[in-house]
Amino acid sequence: MLFDPANPLLARHLLSGTISQMVTNPPRDKRMRTTITPEQLEVLYQKYLLDSNPTRKMLDHISSEVGLKKRVVQVWFQNTRARERKACKHIDLSSHQQRLSPKPIKGEGMEDFEMPSVSVYQNPEQSK
Repeated sequence: MLFDPANPLLARHLLSGTISQMVTNPPRDKRMRTTITPEQLEVLYQKYLLDSNPTRKMLDHISSEVGLKKRVVQVWFQNTRARERKACKHIDLSSHQQRLSPKPIKGEGMEDFEMPSVSVYQNPEQSK
């Protein structure tokens, strides 16, 4: 950023002292990402299988058991639930699309699409 005393935004910050505060107190660095060991992951997944949405008290107990902060455990549970929902949604969508789309067979055009062998209007008893 170039310093231009004629710039009204910079002049206002200079007068208020926020620029000098930014220089003396630079913004904090991002916190370090927490690494979860395989042993901790095993315990977390075991607890997740028992209850995917633990209470605050259970989160306290789990966090002390695995040696992680309560917030880290809470976020792990949130992320795992989100991953599970996303996976289920993806499976549901793909099976839904397979049911809707007819299978193409040799050739081109609509006459070449394979239609279901049983009519939706036909009574299964009548087809026997």
